[in-house]
Amino acid sequence: MIKVRWLGKQSVADIEARTDVAVARGEGHVFVFEPTPTFRFSHDADMRFLRVSKEYFETYRTKHGIDLTRTRDGGGLLYQGPGQLVLWPIVRVPYGFWPSHARSIFEETMIRFLALQGVHAFRHEGTFASQGVWVDDKNELRKIGFFASRFSKIQTGATI
Repeated sequence: MIKVRWLGKQSVADIEARTDVAVARGEGHVFVFEPTPTFRFSHDADMRFLRVSKEYFETYRTKHGIDLTRTRDGGGLLYQGPGQLVLWPIVRVPYGFWPSHARSIFEETMIRFLALQGVHAFRHEGTFASQGVWVDDKNELRKIGFFASRFSKIQTGATI
C-alpha cells in the first residue's frame, strides 16, 4: 500500500533523507510538500547550465538563503521553493517497467486532471529535453525527474 503524506514546508535535503529511509524499508510513499528555497541538481555536469558565473551564483544563493542540494532523481539544475507543490512518489515497480513508462503515466494523469479543471495542457512529444506538462510553448507546469534502483523501485518528483 502506498501512503500519501503531507509534510508541510520541508527542505529538499530532508525529503531526500526521508526517501532513503522509505526505500531501505521497502515502503511505498507519496511525499507531498512545499519546498524551502533550494537549487537542486543531480550531477556535477548540471552546473554547466548556469547562465551566470559560479561566483555570482554562490553570492546570490547565500545572500537569499537558498540551499544547494544534490538529488538522485535527475531533472537537471532547477529551483524549488515556496509556493510550489512537490509530489515525490516512491514506488516499487515490476521488472521491465522503465522510468519512461512511469513518466508517461504521470504526465497523462496530470493532463487529464487539468482538462477536468478547464485547463488545456499537453506534452512535447518526442522532445527529451522538454519532458513535463506544458500549458503553452513557454510555460512548463510540471517537471519530472527519476531515480531507479535495480529496476525495482522508482523515485520521481513532480513539481507543480
